[in-house]
Amino acid sequence: MNPLGILYFIVAISISSLIYGQTLPQSYDLRNVNGVNLVTSVKSQQGGTCWTHGAMAAIEGNLKITGNWTTTGETGEPNLAEYHLDWWNGFNQNNNDDANPNTGSGLSVHNGGDYRVTAAYLARGEGAVRDIDAQNFNAAPARFDTSYHYFYPRNIEWYMAQEDLSRINTIKQKIIDYGVLGTCMCVGYWHSGNIHYQPPTSTVEPNHAVAIIGWDDNKATPAKAPGAWLVKNSWGTSWGDSGYFWISYYDKHCGQEPQMGAVSFQNVERLQYSKIYYHDYHGWRDEMQNVTEAFNTFNAEGTETIEALSFFTACDSVSYEAIVFDTIINNQLFDTLTKISGFISHTGFHTIDLNQTFVITPNERFHVYLKLSDGGLPIDKTSYVPVLLGSPAKTLVTSRAKPNQSFYRGSGNSWYDLYNFDSTANFCMKALGNQYLPIEPKKPMGDTLLCNPILSSYFTNTIKTCNNYNWQLSPMSAGTILGNDTSINIVWNNTFEGTATIAVSGININGIGEASEGLQIKVVKLQKPELGNDTLIKASQCISLLGDSVDLKNMWSTGDSTNNLYLCGSDLNIGANTLWLQVTDSSNCHAVDTIIISVIDDTGLFESQFDQLGLFPNPASNNCTILLSKNFNHIDELWILNLNNSVVFSTTQIEINDNRIQLSNLNLENGIYHIFIKSGERIRVVKLVVVR
Repeated sequence: MNPLGILYFIVAISISSLIYGQTLPQSYDLRNVNGVNLVTSVKSQQGGTCWTHGAMAAIEGNLKITGNWTTTGETGEPNLAEYHLDWWNGFNQNNNDDANPNTGSGLSVHNGGDYRVTAAYLARGEGAVRDIDAQNFNAAPARFDTSYHYFYPRNIEWYMAQEDLSRINTIKQKIIDYGVLGTCMCVGYWHSGNIHYQPPTSTVEPNHAVAIIGWDDNKATPAKAPGAWLVKNSWGTSWGDSGYFWISYYDKHCGQEPQMGAVSFQNVERLQYSKIYYHDYHGWRDEMQNVTEAFNTFNAEGTETIEALSFFTACDSVSYEAIVFDTIINNQLFDTLTKISGFISHTGFHTIDLNQTFVITPNERFHVYLKLSDGGLPIDKTSYVPVLLGSPAKTLVTSRAKPNQSFYRGSGNSWYDLYNFDSTANFCMKALGNQYLPIEPKKPMGDTLLCNPILSSYFTNTIKTCNNYNWQLSPMSAGTILGNDTSINIVWNNTFEGTATIAVSGININGIGEASEGLQIKVVKLQKPELGNDTLIKASQCISLLGDSVDLKNMWSTGDSTNNLYLCGSDLNIGANTLWLQVTDSSNCHAVDTIIISVIDDTGLFESQFDQLGLFPNPASNNCTILLSKNFNHIDELWILNLNNSVVFSTTQIEINDNRIQLSNLNLENGIYHIFIKSGERIRVVKLVVVR
C-alpha cells in the first residue's frame, strides 16, 4: 500500500471509531450471543422468492430473541411459510382483492416483491403462518384456515445507514435489541472470501434480498475502508460459508436502499386480534405530503371490542395523535370513544394499544382520526411496484377505494373525501379488535385455607370487559355468595367443614361464557382453646392456664410452647394483662383464645368486683356501642389493644349518652381486640370481635 493509501486507512479507522462509538462491540454475531443461537436455519429458496425468505428470516429471528415462539406453545425453532406470503400477498396475478377480476394482473408469482409488500400482508393479519400450515411452492396453499397459527409483528421499522455511515449504530443497536434484519443487494459484485461489495457509483438496481445477522468493524473488503455486515442467504448451506457471507458497509444498496435497506420486524407475537378494519389493502404506497390530519370511517360488522390502532409513518421522529369518534354530523366529528398520543422514532408500521378500549355493534359507524407531525399521511393507491429482480420495469398493481371511506383536512379547515382526489386511494389507518363475547375470567383469587370462617372475600381479573359475572360455590350448602361483580363475599355456613370450589363466568349481551378454573378452598373447623373467664389475682398469687391437647401446636403470648402455662402475679404488671394462646393443627389452621388477668398489689388497690359492660353488635364491623352500668358517671380514658398488646386506638374525648358510648369508624382489621375503659381507679375490659 502506498503512503497515501496508508494515511487514508488510518483516517478511515479514526472516523470509524467516532461513528461506531464505544458502547457497541466491534463485532457481533447473532448465532452466538452468550452461547445462544438467535438465527434460524439457512433455507434454500425456489424461484424468485428471496424477498419472502429475507422477511421470514427476520421475523423468525425476532421470535427467537423474544422467546415468543415457545411461549405460545410452539416447538423446535421458528419456521414460517415463505410461499404463503409469495402466493397471497395481494399484489400478484394469483390474487388481488382490489382488482376485478381478482386474478390475472399484478406481480408474477415466484418472481419478485419487497418488504412493503410483506408489510401490507402482515398488517392485514393474513400472515405470517407456520411452515407446517401452508408451505407449498408448486400450488397455492389455502389462503385461510382455522388450523393456521398466525404471527403478527406489532412494529416494522426501516433504517438507512447513510453514505457517511452516520446512522450505522442505529442499525447495529436494532440487531442487538430485535434480532435479524432484512436487507437487499445486487448480485454480481463478489470478491474472494465470500465478500460482496457493489461500489456506490454503480447504477445497477438491487435484485436480491438477504438478512443481516451481525457485523465486523475490522473486516477487510475492497471498499475504501474496513467493516462489513454478516449476512444470511437463502441459497442453501452448500453455498458460501455454510450459507453465510459478508457485505461491505459501503455497499451500494445493503443497509442503504430506502424501501429495502435495513428492515426490522419487531415484537412479533401470535396474532391476538380476530378482526382488523382497514381500507388500505396494499398498505403504504405513497404519501399525501401536505396533509397532517385524516380519518377513516368504518362500519362495524359485529359486536366487537376495539383494542388497538395501526398506521404507517413516512419519516423518522414523528409525533402522533389518534382519536376514535362515534359520530360525524355536518362534516364534523363528535363523541370521542378513545384517544391516544405519543412519539415514534423511526419510519415504518406501528401498532398502538388503546388505553381505553370500546365496544362497537353491528352496522355502527366509527371514525379513526390520525394527526402526524411530519412526513405527510401514507396512503394506498393504484401504483407501479418495483420488481426485485434488477429490472428497470415496474408492474402496475390496482388498488380500489369507495366514497366516504377516507377523508383529509384541507383548505379552510374543512374535510375532503380522498376519493374525489384519487378514486383508488385510502389512508393507511386500521382498527384492531376481537369479537365481544363472554370471556372466561381468570381463576378466582383469595385465601385457600379458612379456619372457622365467618366471612371471606374473593376476586377475579378479566382480559375483556363483561357486563356482569356469575359466581358458583360448590357445594352450595357451604355458604352464601354476596354480590356478582369482579369481587364477592362468601358468608360461610357455620356447620360446613371440608373442601369447597368457587368459579366465575362472564356475562354480556351474548350470554354466559365458560366458567373459570375453580379455586379449591379448604374449610377447617378448629375448636379454639378455652382459657376460662377473665380473673383477678394479687401480686403474690399464682395461676395455672390449661392449653390444648398434645395433637396441636401451642404458642403462648409469653413465647412458651407448653401445654400448660404457670404464672404468678409477680411475673405480670399491676393492672390488666392480656394473655393469649394460639393453637395450630396439621393444616396450619390457627385458633386463639384470650384471657385478661388483672393484678392488684397486696394492698388491694383495685376493687375485686368491677361493674359489668355490654357490647353490641359483637362481632362488629366499623361501629359498635358499649353499654355501661349506672355506676359509671364519667370515663377518663378508653383504649383498644390487639392480641399483641399493641394499642390500635385510644381517646380521652368520651361522650356518655344514656349510659352508652358510641364508637364509630374504627377501621380495624378482622380479628379479636380488647377494649379497656378507665374511670378513676377502676378499669374494665370487654372483648370485641371485628368482622368486615
